[in-house]
Amino acid sequence: MELTISSTTKESTMEKHSDQEEELPEEEGVVEFTTISEYITCSCYAINTMMEIDTALMSKEDEERIKNTIRRSLLIIDSCIYDLYYELFDEE
Repeated sequence: MELTISSTTKESTMEKHSDQEEELPEEEGVVEFTTISEYITCSCYAINTMMEIDTALMSKEDEERIKNTIRRSLLIIDSCIYDLYYELFDEE
């Protein structure tokens, strides 16, 4: 028993897939915001990654880049926690 696939079948299948992709409606005005928890999570991942890097074999420039990344990540976490605190304990 021999199984053959014709090129016309492949082409028609490919045309169907491309037609389906083109028919999808575009959603206008949809804006996805990054949540505070996503900022905190990403910052924690960045800090964890930077702490695992061995700086003994790096140049001073690379070491400074790692320190700056950790510092920025801590500032992001601090800012997010500040916003959450005042959102939860706002007395007004």
